[in-house]
Amino acid sequence: MRSRIRIIVAAAFMLLVVSARPLSAACEGGVSVPQEWDTTIRYYNASGVGVGWEHYFCGGAYIARGTLSGTWMEEIDIECCTGETTEHAYFHWCNGDWHQVAYIGDPSCP
Repeated sequence: MRSRIRIIVAAAFMLLVVSARPLSAACEGGVSVPQEWDTTIRYYNASGVGVGWEHYFCGGAYIARGTLSGTWMEEIDIECCTGETTEHAYFHWCNGDWHQVAYIGDPSCP
């Protein structure tokens, strides 16, 4: 009799723990809801050499290394639910703002 009660209590406990644990990204229609991205941003100096990076993980964690500024920046966004790259873009810092360019080292500045 005691073993049955222990099994029932253990099963009830597991049901509560598993059902209360949120998924890292709930998927609906092929995207996470609310939509979230795993984002990596890399910074490059005027010579095009990487000087730092920061990473925003799905679920909210964050990590950074090096200098978080530069002449050029690369951004890669990956949709958390599908794992697909939704953006891969390059930016040039000029006139006090980031402007999208074609590649790291592109001197374009509007």
